[in-house]
This record gives sequence, structure tokens and C-alpha cells, in this order.
Amino acid sequence: MDFDIRAIFERMYSACKVENDNQLSKFFNVKPSTIQGWKVAKTPPLKACYEIYQRTGVTVEWLVEGIEPSVAQVADIGTAPNFKAINMSEEAFAKAFQEEVLSGIRLDFFSANELTTVANIERLGRHLFRELNNEPLVPSKNNSEVEVA
Repeated sequence: MDFDIRAIFERMYSACKVENDNQLSKFFNVKPSTIQGWKVAKTPPLKACYEIYQRTGVTVEWLVEGIEPSVAQVADIGTAPNFKAINMSEEAFAKAFQEEVLSGIRLDFFSANELTTVANIERLGRHLFRELNNEPLVPSKNNSEVEVA
């Protein structure tokens, strides 16, 4: 899946009420080089998009795909009836999440160890998807080993 990273970052600037990478880095309390790394990764920084959602109410779907309105029109994000943070499929979200995590590992934003598996990263993405959509969270006992690098 190809993403319009420039457009995603424009929506991030808008949602965070900032004008550039330096101001965005202050919003997230990270170094400006981290923002540049997100752009180089060529996949949406889903963790950052989720944080924007939590702090502003802007939906992850709008940030990533530009589909939803820029600001959720609900009084209490997370408790509003029928509020969905994202409207993409669980499979698409899990794949984008997995790609983002693997990009983060390759760019040394964080590290993986011998227990980190692609399957576990995907499970975490699916868990996040369900949490964002207020769906039941069912733990998985499948811990098959798959290399991430």
C-alpha cells in the first residue's frame, strides 16, 4: 500500500496546530530528527497518529487517508456512542502497524530482541485496532517465532 506521506504530515500539522517539523517535534516531545525519520520511513507513523487522536480527537483514518473530518464532533472522545477511531479493515491496519514497527526497528527508533516476532507485532496491531474501535480484546496464545530483520 502506498501512502501520501506529505499529505499525512500536512494533516498532522493541522490537527496539532503547528506549522513545521520543529513544532511537531515539540508537540510529541521528540527530537526533530525523529520526525524526519517518520517521513523517510514512507509509512504512516501510526503510534504518533494514535497519540494525535488521543490528544485532539482527530481520527486515525483522517490522518492516514484523509477521509474523516479533521476534528471529531464528540464531547468526550472514547465514551461517545458509536464512535470509531478508524474505519479501515483490521487486516489493513495490522499490516500498516507492522510495517511502521519494522521501519522503526530498522531506523533505530527502538530495538527488537530475539523474542520480537512479526507475528507478535501483527497481534499487537490487531489488539490496538480492536481497542481503538471499542471491540472486545481476546488474548491470543499463539506465540510462533518469526524473524523481524
